[in-house]
Amino acid sequence: MTLIDIIDRLLGVCERLFLVLANACLLIMLAINVANIAQRAVIDVSIQWVFPWSVVLFVWMTFFGFFVIYRRKKDITVDFVIDRTGPQVQKAARLMVDVIVIMLMAIMLWHAPKILSMQVGVIE
Repeated sequence: MTLIDIIDRLLGVCERLFLVLANACLLIMLAINVANIAQRAVIDVSIQWVFPWSVVLFVWMTFFGFFVIYRRKKDITVDFVIDRTGPQVQKAARLMVDVIVIMLMAIMLWHAPKILSMQVGVIE
């Protein structure tokens, strides 16, 4: 087994873990919002903390889902424009998208320690 195979298996484990975490965030958001709607319908009082927690969970869901989407090559592209160009433009566009995604992931990883350290305290 080569080093590339080991890294690929490790990334596959991360992909599955991140998929589970993204789905868990989505399910928690769904559950707390359903509970909030039900409580508002029954006793006409909303749960105050549902919206801020939904925002936090949405951000984390997006963070976890980004890697899964990119690894499965399901990234969002405007193929109907790219497909109407020549082979050189298509190759350049795909390389440009890859470079932009790598830069975005690097920026997210660079800021991750600061963002994680800010995830403390009480959320109103």
